[in-house]
Amino acid sequence: MSRKIVRNILAVFSRRALAGTSAAAFLLVAVTLQAEPTITEYPVPEGSHPHDVAPGPDGRVWYTAQRTGEVGWLDPATGATRHIPLGSGSKPHGVII
Repeated sequence: MSRKIVRNILAVFSRRALAGTSAAAFLLVAVTLQAEPTITEYPVPEGSHPHDVAPGPDGRVWYTAQRTGEVGWLDPATGATRHIPLGSGSKPHGVII
């Protein structure tokens, strides 16, 4: 969809919003005009069985590697992963950054 068409659609909904149409309706239209999301899968070390994930402020994604007792991070820009051992008997279940 061209930018001109998007601007025209948003202009119409802006006028309607000013005329009493709810802001929620305007936001819904704005959200539906976004591009379709893309899903990218990244390989992680075999046997790690990632469980929980958390995005980091630097863009890396942290995850628990439950079966190996580690916390791992993935750099989506390069696909690189690194695992940090948590000690004997560890079975991490969650990660908070």
